[in-house]
This record gives sequence, structure tokens and C-alpha cells, in this order.
Amino acid sequence: MDLSLPGGFVWSENKFEVIQSVFKMDEGIYAWLTSEDMVKFFKNFATSLSDEEPSPEEFKCEQIYCGYMDDILNTDQAWKEVELWHIHYNTWTNIQRKFKATTRWKVLSEEVFIKLPYGQTILLQDVIRSLGENSP
Repeated sequence: MDLSLPGGFVWSENKFEVIQSVFKMDEGIYAWLTSEDMVKFFKNFATSLSDEEPSPEEFKCEQIYCGYMDDILNTDQAWKEVELWHIHYNTWTNIQRKFKATTRWKVLSEEVFIKLPYGQTILLQDVIRSLGENSP
């Protein structure tokens, strides 16, 4: 089974709609138009020890890369770009309930890297290395 990061060709200015499409949305939910809309969605699934909004220790959501992605399909006239977000729950979450049947959460391992497209593997390995360097 081949794996891939969620996403795809963004045919409009609304890049967040591509990611939103991998989740089951309640009726009446509008398209994510901004990164704030996306972050709010993920934050809603972070449980806090208090009745307040989750603390930065309990929920983290930050853009960690935006730009060119190496890929064998890239040409001089067309290339892939990526916007990669690090979303981390350090508390209980039930976000999995919102995954569509075709969406799977995977722990990154050598087995997963072998199944990912080359450009995604390199990108994720760089991100993991960077996160490791920036951790306390």
C-alpha cells in the first residue's frame, strides 16, 4: 500500500480546503478560508485540564515549512510546493473520529518512509531532524 501526505493539487486560492477534505465535517461548517480556521478546527479536539482553552503545552499547531518540494515530476515550468504544519496534542484528543474512511494516522517509521514518495520522505526526515534539534 502506497502512502502519501494529505493534500493535492490546489485548484483555487483556498489551499486549506484541500486539507479540510480529508475530514468529516458537521453540517453547516463552512470551508476553511484561513490558517486560523484550520487551527481552530484542530484546537477544538484538544481537551484541557481546565475548562479554558488548551494551553501551549497541551496543544501545538504551527507552520514549520512552506516552499519548494523536490519531486521527480517537477519541471522548469511546473513544480510542487508544500505547506507543512506540525499539529501536536499533548493531551487526550478524539480527532480520529473526524477522519474519513480513507484517512489513516501513521507513526513515522522506516516502514512508512519506504512507502512514501521520495520528496515527502526527504521533507519529513528534514522536519523530524529540525524538531529534534529544537526540542528541550
